[in-house]
Amino acid sequence: MASPLRILYDNATDRATLLSTGVSVLPVLNLKSNSKSEVWRTSATTTSVTLTATFSSPETISAAVFPFCNFSPTATMRVRLYSDQACTVQLLDSGTVQCALGSGGRVAGLTAQQSANAYSYGGGATAAVWVTPTSNVQGIKLDVVDSANLQGYLEAAKLVMGSYFSPDYGVGQGEASVYLDDSTEHYRTDAGNLLSDVGYRYKKLAISLTFMTPSDRANTWKLVKQVGKSIPIFVSVFTGNTDRSLEQEYMMFGKFTSLSEIGAINYNVFSVPMEIEAV
Repeated sequence: MASPLRILYDNATDRATLLSTGVSVLPVLNLKSNSKSEVWRTSATTTSVTLTATFSSPETISAAVFPFCNFSPTATMRVRLYSDQACTVQLLDSGTVQCALGSGGRVAGLTAQQSANAYSYGGGATAAVWVTPTSNVQGIKLDVVDSANLQGYLEAAKLVMGSYFSPDYGVGQGEASVYLDDSTEHYRTDAGNLLSDVGYRYKKLAISLTFMTPSDRANTWKLVKQVGKSIPIFVSVFTGNTDRSLEQEYMMFGKFTSLSEIGAINYNVFSVPMEIEAV
């Protein structure tokens, strides 16, 4: 059985044609952007929508994730996968499941703490639905419902879909840490008061895989070569944990801060440290 650690590094959304029901105030194509300042947003009072993604070539899908969104903790999502672009031949139906594991904390000075004006200051939520890995997918329908949304509309800065890599062994005790980096700088006035030049706040995630099998080493090497430092990946350390806030805190859409070395403990066991910084 694979560990709860899941890494999605080949985002099928980049190859998709996206459509949304209803009127979007900000375009649904923004879900293909890697910038959290470019968001998709429904019209005011719209808290229920269906997104459709189609692919010219078959894809393997095992997850649908909104890394930066304003969904409330009770938001639900339904994932339906199809073998054709017309979305008539169904391969999988996840049913309606709760997808936003927790809302972002209050950000000082911002009244809409979950929406786009808070994404650069530690706000926002991550919504994720994991499904049985399904191949030959050419159509996806995502139904999102969030009647308790604080802003009264749906908003997300990115959509990540595709097939995840899950190593045989996850992180061990003390081998996963998450922290908030703050670029704020302090200075003192002539009167001696300490003031702050407020900067941006963002998460960093550090994990260490110390017991990788040869197949995990090969997949990790493939991952590193494919994404480098420039392409973001989605990481979930404690997928499916009963502590929902723990799962939320240790999920991240970000980029490698450096390309870590893969060490050989012996000819059959390998290790690698990873540090990812949120986009």
